[in-house]
Amino acid sequence: MISFRSFVLFASLSILFLSGVFLPRTSGALEVSRMAGQGADSMSASPKEISKNHSDSKEKNSVSTSVSSSKGAKADLSVGVKNQKAVAQKPIEPLEMTDSIRRMESLGTLSSFSEGSLGRDIWAGTGRSDLAFFFPALPSSLPSATVTGLLRRAMLTKADSTLLVADADVMPGEDFLTLRLEQVLRQGGYQDALDLYARVKDKPYHPRLARAGVTAMILTGNVALACLEMHSLPDGVRKDAFWKDLGDWCAVSLDPVAGDVSPKTESRKIGGILGSISTNRAYRFALRDFRQLGTLSVLERGLLVGEGRIDYAPDFAGAVADAPADLLALPLYDKSLPPILRIRITAECVRRGLLPIQALDDLYVSLAPPNAAPSASDGKLMSLPFLFRDAQKSRTDQEKWEAVESALALQSEIGWSPLLPFAGVVRELLPGKISPETIRRVTGLVLRAGLTVPEPWGQRLDGLRESGNGRAGESALLLDIAVCIAREDPLIRQKIYQVVDRLPFRDGQLLLAISKGMGGAKGDSSEKNSSYGKLNPLTGVYNYVMPSPVVYDILIRSGESKIPGQVILSSAIALQGTEPGSSYPGVLERVLEGYESVGLHHEARRLAVEAILGLL
Repeated sequence: MISFRSFVLFASLSILFLSGVFLPRTSGALEVSRMAGQGADSMSASPKEISKNHSDSKEKNSVSTSVSSSKGAKADLSVGVKNQKAVAQKPIEPLEMTDSIRRMESLGTLSSFSEGSLGRDIWAGTGRSDLAFFFPALPSSLPSATVTGLLRRAMLTKADSTLLVADADVMPGEDFLTLRLEQVLRQGGYQDALDLYARVKDKPYHPRLARAGVTAMILTGNVALACLEMHSLPDGVRKDAFWKDLGDWCAVSLDPVAGDVSPKTESRKIGGILGSISTNRAYRFALRDFRQLGTLSVLERGLLVGEGRIDYAPDFAGAVADAPADLLALPLYDKSLPPILRIRITAECVRRGLLPIQALDDLYVSLAPPNAAPSASDGKLMSLPFLFRDAQKSRTDQEKWEAVESALALQSEIGWSPLLPFAGVVRELLPGKISPETIRRVTGLVLRAGLTVPEPWGQRLDGLRESGNGRAGESALLLDIAVCIAREDPLIRQKIYQVVDRLPFRDGQLLLAISKGMGGAKGDSSEKNSSYGKLNPLTGVYNYVMPSPVVYDILIRSGESKIPGQVILSSAIALQGTEPGSSYPGVLERVLEGYESVGLHHEARRLAVEAILGLL
């Protein structure tokens, strides 16, 4: 059998030629992909190009002097005529992996399991060529909060870089720390990226690393810190328009601290949005949606948000659900952001796994002081902080339940994510005389919050499962399976096979894939006796979007590698653009198998529950 790294190289050469198998990397609006200096193009290159660059060290050390053009040889000829005395460029040497570089690559903000670390050996056995293949294919946004959270932890875990396999050279600017910083920024983790960059004790050795760190400073509102960081960098780093704009702004706004950045007086005259911010204290920017925000430069975004210069359009909240991951959280750094938008954006970040539920808890507490009352004109969403306060602080269970029930009544209008803080309250209450619909809502809320459903609520759900008819009965069956998975019920596989024939075919396929992915015994008699016993996870009567054969094989081989980092990266690539409940059963099965194979049992259960809730 060929090695995993050999397969990766083969896959990368095939990936663009298979119908529908190209893995798009969401570029987003961050400008971190336009790094200064050699190696910057790797952020926007395809997996094929990346693997090709790393497959032959001789090719990497040579510089092509030809010009890519539709005119082919004519373009080369015209260049040769125009530059008759062309000067040969000096080949870029691979990065020397010194002890200081290896220590830098090992940096992370998560060092203990209590903090969310995945272990110092998370990447042990991963080849440098593997990283060159996986990272350009990673998405910026994932529909699954579970996978998003895992990917974040993998990027931030403090790991031993000496355990990486040196099967390919590393070019300057393509070190493991820089790759991780850029991915964190693409996921909108500005503060995470800043915290990670702050652990670099030495001056950045390359423009690409420096720009990632300075970008994090700007987008977290620390523009003055970005000026100081730039001022300490070698002159060779500050060459492109990004650094010139920042240098001119620093010279104008912080002179004389950064006055030597732009020695010519005329270079300090800045125009456009930056000029308006620097010269007009009353300047305001009318923001329609996130797409418009993405057209601005990193510095413009950071300054507009950091200085509270944005007027948000009345319908801006409607654009939140479709916001790119690298822009979604940015308005939260605006201290003048209207509360209703802060709730909406924070809730969406929680739904996607970009922020913990605690962030929404804290926001509600800050918006509903003890003696304050909601205004009728503020709308239903603004009533949630006050309902949450009442649910937490009321003396009797009846009063708490009334607050919870009022919040649940808004679910159809505001969605599930703004309600997640109530899950911790409701699971402490006993179910009284409530409707079947309320039982299903409470169960779904607790599961979406990543909590286990208490036994009293589970018993009430059992009653619905046995007596329910139609889609309501099917929903109760699915919820009951999700409850059992969350509780780690040892009989979960038998329960799945007992109910699978009572569900729509599509739902049954997904449940069977979950059972197998989480360790279902092959050839189990229960499976053979069901309608699905002879069903291949890559077949079925429903029109799923066929996964790329390359992606499917990568999932299998990543699981076989038993390397947690590779398993997580391959799952992120495979599940991008697809809600877990709508994913191909075979793909979901392989992802769960991979998680189980490297000890990510809790995450496998969370993803399985997430997929089942997506069926409701």
